[in-house]
Amino acid sequence: MRYVSDELNPWVIGGLLAVVALCSVIVWWDKRRRLRDPDRGGSGYTPTAAFVPSAPEPDPHPLDPDERWLLGFAAPQAVVRGANPFEWDPGSDFAAPEWSVELARAEGAQRLATTPQARAAAAVDAAWWIRVAVASGQLGVEEARERTRLVGDAARKDADDWFAFGDLLGEREGLTPPRDLYRPGYPWESAGWPAGRS
Repeated sequence: MRYVSDELNPWVIGGLLAVVALCSVIVWWDKRRRLRDPDRGGSGYTPTAAFVPSAPEPDPHPLDPDERWLLGFAAPQAVVRGANPFEWDPGSDFAAPEWSVELARAEGAQRLATTPQARAAAAVDAAWWIRVAVASGQLGVEEARERTRLVGDAARKDADDWFAFGDLLGEREGLTPPRDLYRPGYPWESAGWPAGRS
């Protein structure tokens, strides 16, 4: 009968130490490789050619939030038609003699609409015809602001930001889809609406 000794065999101890040493070398080598690999990060990662971003570009449309909000109501029409959505006057190409009839129709549609979706569509329509009136030389910018403010204040019954307004508007033929207006550089990129007047 063989007795099992309480002492470990020196070959077993040596083998275990060799395995531990080999694992330590593999972990050290992997960590060192990650620190030098420019495509990998991780804790302790230090890039050798750090990218320092330049100062951000100035806002190409420096408008106060209230002005941006007012101009935003006509944006679904302005963007799809190729007009500058950040200007009250979309240009003489958009001047139309029937602006007063169309504006009266759109403002009436907003007042008489029975659903939030119809009111949102009428608000966009009315805001666009206000801009057409500016292009036609029949409304000044200050009057256009005030008439658009009435349109916007009426829209607050159903929505309190561009996300809610865009959900109501949905995708309609002849209008820019709301998802496109939320992108950076577009009129609805800042979704919040300014506080209403009391």
